[in-house]
Amino acid sequence: MSKLATALRQIEDARQYTLGLLADLPADAWFFMPTPAVTHIAWQVGHISIAQYRLGVAFHREPKPEDAAWVPAGYRELFGRDSTPQADASLYPTPDELLANLHLINRHVTAEIGELSEADLDRPVILPHRFVKTTLDALLWCSRHESVHAGQIALLRRLHGMRPQW
Repeated sequence: MSKLATALRQIEDARQYTLGLLADLPADAWFFMPTPAVTHIAWQVGHISIAQYRLGVAFHREPKPEDAAWVPAGYRELFGRDSTPQADASLYPTPDELLANLHLINRHVTAEIGELSEADLDRPVILPHRFVKTTLDALLWCSRHESVHAGQIALLRRLHGMRPQW
């Protein structure tokens, strides 16, 4: 299997695990924040979306105007690395909107990744990161990063009184 196919497979596997955690999530669990308030599932899902765009696209090419059609305005401010999850659900898209955007960004990012060549994977990234140095590093971190946040979703599910998803 090529490095590109491996990266795409890992991204898909991480996404399927995340979707499994979200499949039976009741509406009241999306914005549940344990005490002390730390995060909620809605923030985790939005963060996974914006991170997939950044790691899968923005790390290897400049933004294009058409990206705005699938990366909602304000997502980076709401869900970026330096954002702080807020308990007020009215500040966020609805769970249905978050899921729809999770799918939309994933479709666009994986389609764009699929057009990369094996040689493209060795190119240096255009955004600074402490350990992501090449396009391949960014793609592999994309799946690992999502898995980290899926783990947080799993913990929030448990704290909300839901069964674990294996």
